[in-house]
Amino acid sequence: MNPIKKAYLRFKHYIISNTLHGTHSPFVYHFLENIVYKKSKPQQSKLEGLIYRISNWDFIDHVYALGATYSEIEALKSSQKDITTTYTNKNEVVSMVYFGSLLSAEEIKNAYNNLKNNINTQSVFVFSTTNSSNENLEVWKYICRDEKNIISIDLFSIGILFFVDSKPKEHFTILY
Repeated sequence: MNPIKKAYLRFKHYIISNTLHGTHSPFVYHFLENIVYKKSKPQQSKLEGLIYRISNWDFIDHVYALGATYSEIEALKSSQKDITTTYTNKNEVVSMVYFGSLLSAEEIKNAYNNLKNNINTQSVFVFSTTNSSNENLEVWKYICRDEKNIISIDLFSIGILFFVDSKPKEHFTILY
């Protein structure tokens, strides 16, 4: 992605984003307060700390780390959950899928389309490269428009999807 376009997108994200107190959804407020804005361990990067905290939720029992780097997998492993780097059981309900930075935009789109039918109301999908390229940005927009996901959170470099049935479809742009 052109560095000027990326700087423009970051500035636009900064201008339109909300913080914890600008969020009017109790579900998203709770998620931001207890997961996103919690402090990381000093040895973890911001991304590693966030994926560790998400994967450490009580209702997450298994994490699929598709296209994850070594450091991303290590952050997920520190949550003491079962981690798998491939998805082979087409009938299994997924609780968390982490789409790592090694996946191309087309691979992300294909994996999302294959996995979106294997979710429940507590499933969460985390995308690590939403604004890293024009193609990834288009795939993120495509995924956000999909009726299957209910709540989408854009943290600029990270995208998070929830599939909570009892909530109206909403998109949040959050300063992180």
